[in-house]
Amino acid sequence: MTVVLLFTLSLFSRSASVEAKGAVIRLHAKWQNAPLLLETVEFLADEDTALVGRFAAAWQQGAPVEGQGCWERILRTAGQLLTPATQQMLPVALGARQYSARVEAFRSLAEEAGLPLKGACCFVDMAGQRAASTEELAALLAQPAALEALANATPALHRFDHVVGGAGGAGGGAGAPQRTAVLYGTPAAACFADMLAALDAAAQGGAARLAYAVRPLALEGCEVGLCGGYGQGGPLQLAGYGVELALKNMEYKAMDEKDKEAAAASAAEGGDDGPQEVAGLLFGRLVERAPLLREPLLALRERLHAAAAPEEALKVWDLKDLGLQAAQRAARAERPLQALREVSQGFVTLAPALSRERVDFALRAEIAQNQQTLQGGASALLVNGVLVDLANFDLYAFLDTLRKEVRLMEQLQASGLQARDIAGALRLRPQAAPLDASEVLVDLRSDSALHWLNNLEAGRQYWGWSTRLADLLRPQFSGALHQVARNLYSLVAVVDPGRSDSLELIALLHHVCSSQWPVRAGVLLLPGATVARVRSQGAEAAAATPWEELGVGEHAARAFLALEAVSGAPAAWKFLTQLSRAAAAKDGGDLTTAAVERAFKSAWAEQPSGRTRDLTADQSLDQLAAGEGIGEGLAAECAAAAAFGAARGVGDVAPALWLNGALTMRPAGVRWQQLLGFAVQMEQQRLQEAIYYGRIKDEHDDILARVLSVGRAVKRHSPRLLAPAVAQGAAAADPAAPLQVALVGPLSPWVEPWARLGYLHFAGSEEAAKGCTHWLVADFGSKEGRELLAAGLEYLADESSEGARVSLLHSPAAAGAAPPTWVRAALAAMRLPSRRPKIASLLRALLQLFPDGDASEEDVLAAAEEAGLNHAALVALLQDVDGGLAVTHASIAAACREQLGIAAGAAAVVTNGRVLVLHDAALGTEDGASAEDLSLLQMVAESSQLSNQVATLVQTAREDGRTLHAAGSKAATRGTGAAVEEAAAEAGEQLGEEWTSEQLSDAALLLSSVLAAHAAASPPADMRQAAKISALVAAMPRTHSGFASAPAVGEGGLPGLEIWAVLDPLSRSAQRTAPLLEFLERTLRPSIQVHMNPVMEVSDLPLKSFYRYALPGFAGQPGELPGAPNLPAAAFVDLPAHKVLTLNMDVPEPWLVEPVQAPLDLDNLHLADLGAAPALEAGFELEALLLTGSCVDIAAASRNQVTPRGVQLHLGTPAQPRLVDTLVMSNLGYFQLKAAPGVFVLRLAPGRSADLYVVDNSTDGAVEDHTAQVVIDSLSGRHMMLQLRKRKGFEAEDVLDQSNGEANGSLWGRMTSWLAPGQAAAGVQADGGTGPPRLSAEEDPDAVHIFTIASGHMYERLQKIMILSVLRNTKSRTKFWFIKNYMSPQFKRFLPHMAQRYGFEYELVTYKWPTWLHKQTEKQRIIWAYKILFLDVLFPLSLRKVIFADSDQISRADFADLWKLDMQGAPYGYTPFCETNREMDGFRFWKQGFWKDHLQGRPYHISALYVVDLARFRQMAAGDQLRVVYDQLSRDPASLSNLDQDLPNYAQHQVPIFSLPQEWLWCETWCGNLTKAAAKTIDLCNNPLTKEPKLAGARRIVAEWPALDAEVGAFTAQVEAERTM
Repeated sequence: MTVVLLFTLSLFSRSASVEAKGAVIRLHAKWQNAPLLLETVEFLADEDTALVGRFAAAWQQGAPVEGQGCWERILRTAGQLLTPATQQMLPVALGARQYSARVEAFRSLAEEAGLPLKGACCFVDMAGQRAASTEELAALLAQPAALEALANATPALHRFDHVVGGAGGAGGGAGAPQRTAVLYGTPAAACFADMLAALDAAAQGGAARLAYAVRPLALEGCEVGLCGGYGQGGPLQLAGYGVELALKNMEYKAMDEKDKEAAAASAAEGGDDGPQEVAGLLFGRLVERAPLLREPLLALRERLHAAAAPEEALKVWDLKDLGLQAAQRAARAERPLQALREVSQGFVTLAPALSRERVDFALRAEIAQNQQTLQGGASALLVNGVLVDLANFDLYAFLDTLRKEVRLMEQLQASGLQARDIAGALRLRPQAAPLDASEVLVDLRSDSALHWLNNLEAGRQYWGWSTRLADLLRPQFSGALHQVARNLYSLVAVVDPGRSDSLELIALLHHVCSSQWPVRAGVLLLPGATVARVRSQGAEAAAATPWEELGVGEHAARAFLALEAVSGAPAAWKFLTQLSRAAAAKDGGDLTTAAVERAFKSAWAEQPSGRTRDLTADQSLDQLAAGEGIGEGLAAECAAAAAFGAARGVGDVAPALWLNGALTMRPAGVRWQQLLGFAVQMEQQRLQEAIYYGRIKDEHDDILARVLSVGRAVKRHSPRLLAPAVAQGAAAADPAAPLQVALVGPLSPWVEPWARLGYLHFAGSEEAAKGCTHWLVADFGSKEGRELLAAGLEYLADESSEGARVSLLHSPAAAGAAPPTWVRAALAAMRLPSRRPKIASLLRALLQLFPDGDASEEDVLAAAEEAGLNHAALVALLQDVDGGLAVTHASIAAACREQLGIAAGAAAVVTNGRVLVLHDAALGTEDGASAEDLSLLQMVAESSQLSNQVATLVQTAREDGRTLHAAGSKAATRGTGAAVEEAAAEAGEQLGEEWTSEQLSDAALLLSSVLAAHAAASPPADMRQAAKISALVAAMPRTHSGFASAPAVGEGGLPGLEIWAVLDPLSRSAQRTAPLLEFLERTLRPSIQVHMNPVMEVSDLPLKSFYRYALPGFAGQPGELPGAPNLPAAAFVDLPAHKVLTLNMDVPEPWLVEPVQAPLDLDNLHLADLGAAPALEAGFELEALLLTGSCVDIAAASRNQVTPRGVQLHLGTPAQPRLVDTLVMSNLGYFQLKAAPGVFVLRLAPGRSADLYVVDNSTDGAVEDHTAQVVIDSLSGRHMMLQLRKRKGFEAEDVLDQSNGEANGSLWGRMTSWLAPGQAAAGVQADGGTGPPRLSAEEDPDAVHIFTIASGHMYERLQKIMILSVLRNTKSRTKFWFIKNYMSPQFKRFLPHMAQRYGFEYELVTYKWPTWLHKQTEKQRIIWAYKILFLDVLFPLSLRKVIFADSDQISRADFADLWKLDMQGAPYGYTPFCETNREMDGFRFWKQGFWKDHLQGRPYHISALYVVDLARFRQMAAGDQLRVVYDQLSRDPASLSNLDQDLPNYAQHQVPIFSLPQEWLWCETWCGNLTKAAAKTIDLCNNPLTKEPKLAGARRIVAEWPALDAEVGAFTAQVEAERTM
């Protein structure tokens, strides 16, 4: 009857037009806006701390303005202190409020320290003494007593502080200098500049020398003028987020009818805005004619209208070319970036029009050609060749990247090269590869020190094997080695034969040979005592040590040599094998001389009688001890081997394996067998590659020599030389670690005194540009200095040094001391224009003639004359009439101390700005210098400093005519224009001349040092991938499928900043990136290239959402000063008013956000419900910035224990040690904690975590054994590495070991024993809750804990009913846990009232999806994932058990019964699916196919209600296991269709499920009505047959539901009414 009525009435109706709606979404921080002036100070301080004082002084001199004038005044005052490129970055940083988090951190620090935030405009904190005026500061600085106090108690300095003066030097790092002051205030106050000047004067010297830092802070009640507070007030509005409005699947109706009723009431007053005609039915007229059917008619209208999505207007054949059509529209547009943004963000409405465009053949062909090397649909963004992570894009991290790139470009411009060559230098960076010690081959060949057991090329047992190297290329079973009778694998055990751990290797090598591995095995015997004697006394004295004074290892070494000499290698190796068995029997205990003697006698007795018939074993031992007979010469041989090992740098490495030059030491917990197997397999691959490419051939007689030659083996093992360099100003765990310095500014090779350095070269290579420059720094009058000079000369005599040059920098131990005569002569000779080989000859002669450094001027001149140097010129330099030589070298010595950080008198090598201190007693480094070390440093330069590449680049620039003196000579740096010409004339240069080879080398030196320093300060994430993509993009044509954008002449901009984008126009990456590129085009105006890379054939709509990305906007034209920024927001227009949308926030990974203002249901957004309002206005709040990290046990006994899963961490402050807590996951050792701008302390939780572990180190350094400091000063949050170490005696303990704490009587007792007494629930932050102080719900064993999640007003309505039904039936204390990610603002406001009314407790919890875990994009699937993936970390660690209840459930039983249910050791319990409703058999997928085979008889469970034993769950690392399974399965889109159910059911084999009694969950869909009476809970499951709306089903199925609904509805209305009164 109803259908007939609807059809009849439709004949009399007509459609009505509906206007589109808009939406504006904003996001603000929890903290307030600070004045922009303060953020400007931090921007300047990041460039140069000295700029802060200059800015403060300039600000005080400016004329007062207001409004827009304040913005302009800030930009002009700061801009005059900045370079043109950095000037353009300033408004972008201020508009995005990039430094707001740091300024808030300053305020938080001051507040936490109890500093006065009212009254004075500026104050200085000096060890608890405060000066609030210039006069007070002067008095404080003048008091010696105050200065003494400073030495003992200083304010803590942090990573974000810019320290001036003191031990840290300008721009120092995070460590607190001896005396420290901190200035708080604003440059808008006159006192700021004055106090800053006073501190600066004190920091520069005098009795009051100190270090200080500046923390800009706005103090209340301070008069700062009209502009001092510009930008202040109200919550901070943020940029850098996206908003998605996705079309919602309305298969099951999920909208709250109460919302529709409110909308209907609005329509009754002002007209119905709903669509009057849908699918040919005129609903307006139908409602008028049948008002009793209003509700079902409106529901039908919404379902039909939602189903009529835009894609239905497109046929399958219309979809095919949509990607190409979108690319074409953007590429051909007059403003292509704008077109790309519009297409990607508004595709939902543009799709029909796009589908009608004809695709040009040339565009199709070009894209097809590009996709031969790049996968279609892939996206990438590169900034000067550096890859930007588009999947986890963070605007503020991106701005940091841009800032660093601009700074890098400016530094590279100091080379004098043109923009083209600088861009080329920037693109070299992906080729840099740090040289790892394990990758450097060491040449340990020795005829006397190495003792071989076998020889594959001579041994009879190998005669049947092939000798062809090509056989190594034949296929072989996995893990097997080819049997080739060539010494392809030379394996040496480096051992101390007196140590048990060394003798393990002897047993291993014995096994290798007895198993006929194709390996030549040998041994290098290095007793530690002998090595020590050789180093301290020399080899000759060490050899004279009496037998009685020798150690066990020395006795064993001589015994081995005696047996080898008398009976051959097999007898000697048999001795070592027997010794290894004796060591194994002692189970790691120390060997004794008696054990050595027994093994020797046994080996002696087993030899053929003819060899030993004249001596008994005892007699041979006597000769061995006396050094006679068989023992003659063995002491010297042992000492020589020890001297060889020490010289090659392996004296202390035993036990170690040496395989074809690669030296391997054993990490803790790893077996030698594993290491050897892996090393041999890797070496086989390298050999196969070398043989395939012809680098190793059959005709090579000595395979080992060839392998070492191909691998550029070095003569010395020097791991310290290969240590990663630390950026200047960064904190280093090892003070002796290499320091990478950018040689710019006062260190530039173009300026004095460095421009006057002379260099030595390999003979005949003087005219070539050198990419590697060694500065040898030492007091050359000292023994270490002479050794370093000798090493440098020996290095230059080898042909391998032809790509490098060497200079001498004299740094006397006593500053200002006159050097010895021969040193003065050497330094003077370096300045002569003579040929360099003659100078090198003189230096060698001086070292030989005057080994003690004593020489007269006459002797020196005689040596110079003999070397062929210009006598008169050298005399003139030695006399140094004008003092120029002395001044130059004094300046160099001072620069070495102050700018390179090399102590006076220390010996160091500076290679392309990489400072390596070799000998400095204060640092504890006493390394000798050798030519091999310099060769190794040259390899470092070639690998990580790009020395060869930059040399080629500058050489190419000269060949192409781009290197002229006017552009960048040494003279040119002294001025411009006429000054350049005058300086060039003084230098004897002609403008237009090409650079000399030394000047080219200077340019290469500067480029290399700058690029390396940038890499050390900001290690790129994946440069190999960046290099690959850069090469692909550079080769891709874009004539038809791309476009470029560059600033016009006169517009300014940053043309040297190159941004390359590869985008699929119909992707989320394009939705984000297109507006970003538009923003950059308007503000920074870089060079932009965009290549379209769409999917060639589309089978479904790739985008089903509207999208906006919030960025600040600036008024003004290119080339003009930008106008004040507007407030960022995501603004939509022309949205379909009658589609149901769902709003998703797309925020950076470190942000946790929540809605705080939303008039409509954001999960089921129906904009027509706005009535007359033109747009929705919604607000979100940044709830927290995340601290994330990886935690590792650096002394783990095995790989499985490297990530200390289960370790508990607390984050807090000294006053509140536990603000939040978490535990470490097994997955990558990941942890996550909520934080805010400020300084926090991360500590191990009291109890088992702190009992077993100590903090060894962290990103910011360890404070003490339980804690590490954490600084949050950026909107990018903080990611850190936390390194732990087991306490001594607990190495074998597991923090989750079940055997610990058995006395506690239960698993929960063991879990809570982790926590210190009284700490079980202290400090857990709750977002709500009621009741007087008492035992917390977590500590109360009888309290029932229930967690739930809901999204959308309808589910929140159902959730209220679920809560009420639970409370009506559960008599125990009850606490609800709500996952707050998707809670509406209305529900969060209502929850405290409901908790008070019905007497329950509650807490809001959340967890951010980790970046490393495969992400879900659909909102419903994300909600499902939160039900299962993060159970171990979602709740406070003190919570022992929790029940999950779906929002649409109704309870009919006491949940305490479920709470107390024994789950028999399982981590969770679920109810199996009912099977009594036979109508649904066709939908029971688990009864057939894959699921039937996988479950193997186990039940498939429903996820609407389950119990989690969190103690057991965490103890067995169930969360880690579930995440691993999820990450594997979820990458297949067809897997985990019902994620929250499929995942635990699939993982039952690893994480067992306890099956709850069937009556605990009943739903009509699967159970039928026969079992309904026994149901303890009823779930409103969706019915795939009827698709009945949820609310209609609730009324029909659950008798008590309408009454519960009416009760909570009335109470909700009451609360809302009271709120609006």
